[in-house]
Order: sequence, then C-alpha cells, then structure tokens
Amino acid sequence: MDALDGILQQPGHPLRQAVEHAASVIREAELESEALRRLESRTDTAACWIRALLLEPRVSPREAEELLARVVDPLGREIPEILLRRARLARRAGDAGRAAGLLQLALRAQPGYAFFLQAEAIAKKLRGTVPVRRRIRLALIGSCTTSLLKSVIELLFFRDGIEAAIYEAPFGTFRQEIDDPGSGLHRFAPDFVVLLLNWRDAGLPLFSDEPGKTVERVTGEIRGLWERLLADRSYRVIQPLLDIPPSDPFLALSNLLAGGRARMLGEINRWLECHAPQGVTLLDARRLAATHAILWDDPVTWSTAKLHPSPEALPLLGEEIVSIVRGVLGLSSKLLALDLDNTLWGGIVGEDGLGGIVLGPPSPLGERFQELHRYLKGLLQRGVLLAVVSKNNRSDAEEVFRRHDSSLLRMDDFAMFLANWDAKPANLRRLADTLALGADSFVFLDDNPAERAAVREALPEVIVPEISGEPSESIAALERGLYFQAVRFTREDASRNASYVARARVEEARQSDSGDYLLDLGMEIQWGAVDPSTAPRVAQLINKTNQFNLTTRRYTQPEVEAFMVSPRHWFRWFRLRDRFADHGLIAALLAERTSAECWTLDLWLMSCRAIGRGVEQFMFNRMLEAARVENAACIDAVYLPTAKNEMVRDLLPRLGFAAIGESGRYRLQPSEAALLPCPGLHAATAEPT
Repeated sequence: MDALDGILQQPGHPLRQAVEHAASVIREAELESEALRRLESRTDTAACWIRALLLEPRVSPREAEELLARVVDPLGREIPEILLRRARLARRAGDAGRAAGLLQLALRAQPGYAFFLQAEAIAKKLRGTVPVRRRIRLALIGSCTTSLLKSVIELLFFRDGIEAAIYEAPFGTFRQEIDDPGSGLHRFAPDFVVLLLNWRDAGLPLFSDEPGKTVERVTGEIRGLWERLLADRSYRVIQPLLDIPPSDPFLALSNLLAGGRARMLGEINRWLECHAPQGVTLLDARRLAATHAILWDDPVTWSTAKLHPSPEALPLLGEEIVSIVRGVLGLSSKLLALDLDNTLWGGIVGEDGLGGIVLGPPSPLGERFQELHRYLKGLLQRGVLLAVVSKNNRSDAEEVFRRHDSSLLRMDDFAMFLANWDAKPANLRRLADTLALGADSFVFLDDNPAERAAVREALPEVIVPEISGEPSESIAALERGLYFQAVRFTREDASRNASYVARARVEEARQSDSGDYLLDLGMEIQWGAVDPSTAPRVAQLINKTNQFNLTTRRYTQPEVEAFMVSPRHWFRWFRLRDRFADHGLIAALLAERTSAECWTLDLWLMSCRAIGRGVEQFMFNRMLEAARVENAACIDAVYLPTAKNEMVRDLLPRLGFAAIGESGRYRLQPSEAALLPCPGLHAATAEPT
C-alpha cells in the first residue's frame, strides 16, 4: 500500500485520474485480493474509490452503485465523477429514473468542462425520464463556434427539467441570419436568441483619436441588431457584455486614456446597460472572467477553433444563459431554507450558548459568517424569501437573531422559523404547504452531508448545494448556482417577504418523518465499555451536551474513570459513522445496579449531530439486552427537565417506560419490553461478551 499511496500523491494529477491509474496498476499486477484486504479498513476518499472500482466487475450494477455511494470527498461532499459513474450503473440496472436523478445532482455540483464531455452520451439516453417543467426554443448565433456551448446548455437544461430545441446558426453568419427574413433563424422562430459577441467584434484599435465616434459606431451597430431582432418578433435576446482582451500593450493607459481600448469597451458596455430595450437581457462576461480562477479568453483555442470563451469557461457562460432563461420563465428559486449551527455561525448554540458561537469580529471565521449574513440580507432585500429549517431548541436559535450583536439577520427576516427536532424533509414540506410554494422553488443550505442526503432522497426537487460549512464557500456556491436569478426588480419584490411572514403565522401540526434516506446512509455504529482511551471524550460529552441529555448530570473525568471500573455500574460509549463522515464518539449510557434486581439510569446523552438516526433505539436495545443477561427485574429512570433538554421529554415513554407518579420517574420491566427497530443502522462490531 506504500506504493499505492505514492501513486495517489503524485502532484499535478486530479484524484480521478490517480485513482483510475492505481486501480489499473493493481489489476495488471493481479493484486486485487491483497489490495481489497488492505483497503477494507480505510475510509479515506481514494481508498473507498479504488475499492469500489476493483469490486465493480465482481458484483451487480446495483451493488456496484451502492459501493460507489460511499465515495465522497473528505468533507462529505458528493463528487461529480462518482455521481456520473453511479448514474451509468443505475441505468445498467434498469433504473433510468434514478440514473437521471444522479446525473442531475452531478450537474448541480458545478463540475468543470471535462465532466460535460463525459456526461453528454448518457444524458441523451436519459432524455424523456426527467419531468418537463417547460418547453422552449433557443437559437445560438454569433461570431464564434457554438457547438461546444450548445452541448453544455443542453445538459444544464436537462438538469433543470427544461426541454429545449436548439438552433445553431452557421459560423460567423449572425448578421445575415438576423437580416434575412427567410433565414434558418427566423424559420426556427425561437423563444430566445443568444447573441454571442466578444471584444473582437467591436473592431477597436489599440488607441483612437476619436473615441466618441468609435464608441458611437459600435453601439449603433449593436442597437441595429437588437432592433432587427425585436421587430415584429417575440424573441427574448440574451447577450454577453463585451469582455476585455487578455493583453494590451498600453497596460494601465488603456483604461486611463479616453482613447484607450479598455476605456472604450467600458463606455460601450455602459451604453448597452443604459439603453438595452425591453426584451434584451445582458449578462456580465467581465464579472465572470474576473471572479473565477479560469482562463476566460484563450488565444490558442480562438485561433485554432474560433472558440470564445475558452472551453474551461463554457460551463460558467452556460449557467448564466440558462439562469436567465429560468428567470424569464419564472422558474428561478424563490426561497432559501437555512440550517443554523455551523452554517450561519460556528459552533452549536444549544451547546456553546449565545456567547460561545463564532459570529462576527474579532474572529476571522466569525467575520466570514457575518459576511454570509450580509449576503443573505441582500438576497432578502431583492425579494428572495429566507426560512430557518434547523434541528434546535427554538428558544436557543431565536436568541441569536434577537440578542447577538454580530447577527445582521433578525427574526423578522424569516418567512418561517422552524427550529425543532422534526426531520428536515418534513419541515420543508411544511414550509411548502404553509407558504403555498412548490418545493421545486426551494434551495436548502446545510453543512451536514447526512441532512443534505435526507432532503435529496425525500424531496429531489429541492436544490441542495454542496457546502462544507465554510461561510465563504456557501456564498460562492450560491453565486455560482445562480438559483435566484432575476431579470427585473419591482417594488413588490422588495415587499414580498412581509406577505409571506403574514401567511406563515398560521401554525400547522408538526410531522416527523425519518425517511428512507436512513437506509442509504450506510450508517455503522460501534459501542463498548468506557475505558481509559474513551474516558476523556465521554467526560467532554457529559459536560457539554445539553439537548439530548436525560438528566444533565455533570461528572469530572476522574469521576468518569471511577464509574468505568466500578462493578456497580454499566457504562457504555457509542460511535457513529456513515458514508459521508466518521462522526466519532457521539453518545454515552450510564446505569447503576442499585440492587440485585434493579438497574437505575444515571446518564443518557447524545450529541445533537446524531439525532434522528435511530441511535437512541440502538442504545436502548443494548441496555435492555445487558439487563436481561443479568436477570434484572426492572430499570428505573428519571427525566430531569431543564431549559435545554425538552427534546427528550417523551423519550422514556416512547421507549416503553411507564410513569411512576408525577415526579418524572419511570420504570421498565426488561422481561416484557421489546427490542426496537433501527432502520439503516448496522453494528460494525459488537463488544466482547
């Protein structure tokens, strides 16, 4: 495996290429069995990927797809190339609908141009399997080669459920196509015309002695194109602003001097922005070129193939074009549903408290979270609805928006505020029902990959960007996705939030729904007796966990160490991992043998990141089995309510404990209790008997 790691760590190669190369080397050396044995215990991305590739020929397509489902990046995010491979396997297994869904998800992950080349063939085979939201006709005309852009746009339309017939004008004939009433363009009668011009079409000199006349000439030509396209037609024109040449011998002077080429291009673009008529939508190619780390204008591909922008930039341009089409058709997203902990601030407010979360200066991370608040406030101001969908105590969550000095968002900014312990898909359905919006108009932002998977499984129509919890990445994901693209802004847009807030005042019954996604998470749980290696983490959990904590009793590490060696105590830890991440040691159970016949629960606590996974049922089952082995006649327990632990108020009766009086005390008879189902949760190892 040292040689394998060396292959994977070679600089300058994408992980996909390194993994495929490693798998090829292993096969050629006939070392598959040895490699599989060594890779079985590893959970890093490369190891899981290689293992899946090696096993793929030995199992069915469905089993191979399940193996690949465990391959995510180190932050738990889906990998487009893996999703594409899974889509192919799903199609081979006869599940075209699932294949289409996986391909759509991959295309939402903002892949590079190479991915579009790989995905084109399967997308053609899957056409007809995606529900059609709208049918359109679109024409591509301009001074550059359009065939590669056409392929990108077709895939993006496939992703968005838009069935598009696309016309390509012959290369360089855009003027003739516009001027000739009998041209292919006019016979095609498109709904949208994409007019692809770039800086070369302006024909500007490096320096002009008459910049005003030069600018007027170019703007006049473009205005004439618009007038002829819009005359007696219902076309919607989409056109990039003119970008800046990649080189200019005048350097800074090109923009400083009135006759400089960059200065004149700026004047032309300003005129276009001020005078574009209704029916013309401009997109800012300059912003795209400036804000993404790609080569926008490649002299090589222009001279050899007349491609503009470069192939690497085509997905960016395609996203802009498709987002404008969505905006015109009314298919842009309308609501952004937000997780809270580690999404809108650093830390867990229910555990760390108002003063312990990371939000605002002087923390650099806190400043970035505050900048995310500022960005979201801007979305709100232009008419995008915001809602909270978080697993949290509502009072803790509200406190941030009411009292935290660095929170730029306030309670009135949210159309609905669903901070509870219901499953997030159920809360999103409640949002849709209460606000009378389609879930296909929702974007859901959550740092937790398991929660993202839950929503995708239950509500595939909801857009769920891949983020890691780094706030600047969340902004970048929203920017790149263009989910909320609009082509106009009105006073009603600015006041939209108030009407939805009023509508949301009507409270509806909450429904909890764990969803079939639990079966797809590949959850594995380990457990064992607390020992010196686990005592520090158990002590940390005991003293930090507030929400899923039956008694909220606190013990020091020396006390924990005393319990772990005490013959009177049954003390167990639980560790959880899934296909996205190893969540570590997340729960503990402590019971005391208070008599020969009775156990008494002292501690039952669990990290909030494991809530909703069935872990509490698993913990109960293990305790019940141990009590039966010792012939315990009863297990006594008490719920001690606090301001933080309301979520476990009904835990004991839900598990079969009967109330004793009215003091929060409960009792269970192990001989009469039943083991509980734990869907999707598999024991990786059992503790020694």
